[in-house]
Amino acid sequence: MKFTAKFRRRLFGSLCLGAAGVLLVAGETNPPSGANPVAFVGYWLACFVFAMFAIGTALLDLRAVRREAREVQRNLLEDALQEIEAEKQRRQAEKAKARNRTVKSGLKSALKKARTNIAGGEAGKEVLSASFSAIDKAAKKGIIKNNTADRYKSRLSAAAKRVSAK
Repeated sequence: MKFTAKFRRRLFGSLCLGAAGVLLVAGETNPPSGANPVAFVGYWLACFVFAMFAIGTALLDLRAVRREAREVQRNLLEDALQEIEAEKQRRQAEKAKARNRTVKSGLKSALKKARTNIAGGEAGKEVLSASFSAIDKAAKKGIIKNNTADRYKSRLSAAAKRVSAK
């Protein structure tokens, strides 16, 4: 079983605090008569060292917990910002879709009108001019590609030429 740094840190702090607590409970505040004063000072020094280890470990754990909390907060903020951006992109895409739909519909209508006029024998300049204008506007707005626009115009011109040659 692999222990995380957090678990090891808290285990060490708990053991040090427990050892300091046991020494405090078991210790005497006044040295007994005839006891070695060095042993008495050493005993309380060990208690002090265990308490300081526990406090130091607690401070390290506090710093680590704050770092984790900042990381979680940063991730939450980034996620919220990404959600806001995604919602904005979705709204913009809907608006663009509506705009593109009207332009594309107008283009199709202009092409259909031009083709029916050409098929009906009317290959006038105004018919071609109106359809070319609609094609160029659609290409300029990015609804159709430039090569597609050129192909549409070329085919309309060729059809108009065939009708006028008859």
